[in-house]
Amino acid sequence: MKIRNGFVSNSSSSSFIIVGCKLDPKYYKTIVEKYVDPEYIEDTGEIYCCEQKLETLFCPHCGKRRGELQSIINYEYLMSNEVCDNVEGFITSKLDELPMIGIELEDTGDEIINVSFTSIETAKEKIERIMAEFEIEERIEVIGGTYYNG
Repeated sequence: MKIRNGFVSNSSSSSFIIVGCKLDPKYYKTIVEKYVDPEYIEDTGEIYCCEQKLETLFCPHCGKRRGELQSIINYEYLMSNEVCDNVEGFITSKLDELPMIGIELEDTGDEIINVSFTSIETAKEKIERIMAEFEIEERIEVIGGTYYNG
């Protein structure tokens, strides 16, 4: 039997470094309303009645008409799929796939990551500007790790 000492490369994982902070869901609505077209926000709303998503013109349980009910907007979906995908300074966490304010400094399949203190400080300043704009008071962290990308 052979025993391998040291690093073993796995092509289905990548290493990353992010400077940022986790984003409390209470901020999603304000951020989405700043960056996403209001008509698109309304178009993504889903209508619920009797605790079930309404797929027809009338609720099969109580008979209410679709037009009488308000749509419910999924702000987490809009944060992840519109803001994080299109606005610099917002990303989806590679660890838990939740929206966050952050800048990815490195994402590589290599075991060696090379990031300077200057790039970390520059990213931190950008994050602080975004946080100040939305009056967010969270701790900025340097987050590193690996994730499965296979």
